[in-house]
Amino acid sequence: MKNALSRYLIYVVYFLGIGMVSSGIVLMPFNAIRYGTILTIGLLLFSTGSFINEVVLDKKQLTITQRIQLIFVSLTLAIGIGMISGGIAHFKESPTYVTYLIPLGIVISFVSF
Repeated sequence: MKNALSRYLIYVVYFLGIGMVSSGIVLMPFNAIRYGTILTIGLLLFSTGSFINEVVLDKKQLTITQRIQLIFVSLTLAIGIGMISGGIAHFKESPTYVTYLIPLGIVISFVSF
């Protein structure tokens, strides 16, 4: 039960982080400080969730370099997925901006994966 709860909470952190990243990326042109803050919190949540999942729950022994790579890949993956999901969800608010976000998000998330 404890393991299931831990994994569930990590997934909540992942998805909450991605939701905040997608909103932050798409809506930042409308209020840079507010949505930049939301974006930053989302990135911190997602990368922290990735780190905890790999190092704490899965007990992987990562070197400092591997830990930095994990965090970097987590951040770029979150940004790419956030660009895709945020672009789809908020197309109506800024269609021109979104036409750049979605394809760029696909490339970033694919390369990060």
